[in-house]
Amino acid sequence: MQVAELTLEFVSDIRLIGIKLHCLKRAKLIIDDKGNNKINEYRCEGVAVNIQRLSAADPVQSGGFIKQHQSLLVAVHQLSDVLFIWGLLALLVDMANLNWDVCYQIAAFVSSICYHILAHKNGLYFSWRGQSLFIEVRAVVATWLVVLGALLTVVFLFDLNESYGGGVMVSWSLAVPIAISLYRVSARLVLREVRRA
Repeated sequence: MQVAELTLEFVSDIRLIGIKLHCLKRAKLIIDDKGNNKINEYRCEGVAVNIQRLSAADPVQSGGFIKQHQSLLVAVHQLSDVLFIWGLLALLVDMANLNWDVCYQIAAFVSSICYHILAHKNGLYFSWRGQSLFIEVRAVVATWLVVLGALLTVVFLFDLNESYGGGVMVSWSLAVPIAISLYRVSARLVLREVRRA
């Protein structure tokens, strides 16, 4: 003779790589008049009834794609800045039919190191999401102006001013902030589309 019956239901979500399984378990405890108990367990009724692909918005993950790859994006920004500084100077020197002398290498090296340090100080390698694009471009230009000041100081300290082609250096000093700003605007647009996807 059955004295008591207790039915328990357990619902658990099992998370595997990229998939969430919804599992329902039922257990029935039956106690008879002699004090014996018997457990009837029905395991995982309806396994995979609710299979979901985990998305970037799922709370189990630590953030979206961009947040998870933030350090890679910072490295890409840093590398791009250095490539713009060096590449534009090399291009302008070549277009002016000048030799890629040590003075131009020093200018590229000093300006890329100074820009890297000052860009960190000005927060250019941090997230600009939610900030005005104008403020970011202004920070790029302000950073580059300080770099030009440091470069001019090095040029006059070491008396290198006669080694440079004036037109090349003026063109370069204007081209770098424009190129970096256009790159930043483009990167923002691409990141915005990635966030929407």
